[in-house]
Amino acid sequence: FRSLKFLLERSPRSQPKAQIMAAQAVVLRRARERQEPQKKILECMVNADELALNYQQVHVLEVAILSADVTEELASKSLKIKFQMNDLTLLKSNQCKPHASETGHALVNFDTRGDILFEGGHVLCFHLCEPRFFGASRVLASGLISLPEAVKCLEGSPEAVVWNVEMCSATAPERVVATLAVKVHVRRSTLQAEGGTDSLKMTSVPRRPHPRQSYSAYDFANLREDCAEYSSRAAMARKRLVAADMTWRACC
Repeated sequence: FRSLKFLLERSPRSQPKAQIMAAQAVVLRRARERQEPQKKILECMVNADELALNYQQVHVLEVAILSADVTEELASKSLKIKFQMNDLTLLKSNQCKPHASETGHALVNFDTRGDILFEGGHVLCFHLCEPRFFGASRVLASGLISLPEAVKCLEGSPEAVVWNVEMCSATAPERVVATLAVKVHVRRSTLQAEGGTDSLKMTSVPRRPHPRQSYSAYDFANLREDCAEYSSRAAMARKRLVAADMTWRACC
């Protein structure tokens, strides 16, 4: 657009507005013509990265947090459960109050379900927490299922597998204060079938740019930056999913 700037600076003040607008239109048309081949290249690049990511094979964990038997010391507390992998919370329940079961134990019905995209990790971690009015919930107890154990039980099983996870006190790890019933099933899928990039938790991918639709000739520099950013983040996300798939297969 330097030619347009030069034209405007050199034009006498008396030059009709119509002539200036006509000159602007010419400069803009020529800029679009020059940019069109580059936009096609950017469009092809973004399309290839989007397809590769969307059709990446993934494992999906169908997790159901059912209930927990808790000891008397926790029977009067409001409780909630958090499911984490790689220190990232993937599923959590609402807070619930224990009630007396038929066996006389204090029972908490969480009844929380969710589909979790496996993006890597070696442990399925469950935290029994006490909600607080201000700040994060306080962890009272934790229980683990190792990934090799989970894969061994889940692979090839047509039905969901139920675990009774021992929840050990956060202050005295040798003491079991609750038993958590968790049901898990696994299925193979593609990222696209699971909602695309919106289902990713560990890697954020920006919205796909559309080089030939959403950008004017004036925004070409921004277009190149957006396409480069998208391609870089999409490649990072796909690399992480490939590594997660290899980790899962290594446990089979």
